[in-house]
Amino acid sequence: MLRRQLLETYLDDHWAGAGAGTALADRVAHNNGASVWHDRLARLAHDVAEDEVTLAKVREHFGFHGGRAKRLFAQVGERAARAKPNGRLLTYSPLSRVLEAEALASGITAKRQLWVSLNEAGGFLREPAPFDFGSLVERADAQLELVCAFHLDAAREAFGDPVLVRPG
Repeated sequence: MLRRQLLETYLDDHWAGAGAGTALADRVAHNNGASVWHDRLARLAHDVAEDEVTLAKVREHFGFHGGRAKRLFAQVGERAARAKPNGRLLTYSPLSRVLEAEALASGITAKRQLWVSLNEAGGFLREPAPFDFGSLVERADAQLELVCAFHLDAAREAFGDPVLVRPG
């Protein structure tokens, strides 16, 4: 019984984070609509949303339906994070891009570890979920690779020196 309670809490916590992560991925894709990254970030946002649906199906498979308060607080927190100072009042800041990429990387890393944990737990649970967690781990790896490349580009834009030749 304890194992089932732990699993329920674990899945509820990740479901809460998934809601915030989906909102963040959508926002990042939208905020970078005019950049060379837009198509890849839009695909990432779509994939992150699909992963959230998969997690909901995993929760449903085990008969877990709680966690709504945690989810609401996580989504409110994601929205509140938008109000942080970013060096600009009305426009999207290069610093925002860096911080959002880091937040996405953190969320995807946590999601990856969720899939790893569920894959490993499958043999111990009385009712293993009929999901291919190994493929979900690989998908998270690809998402993380994309976000890390986006982060590097964002950091170069925010902190790099765009002036190639300095005046005398």
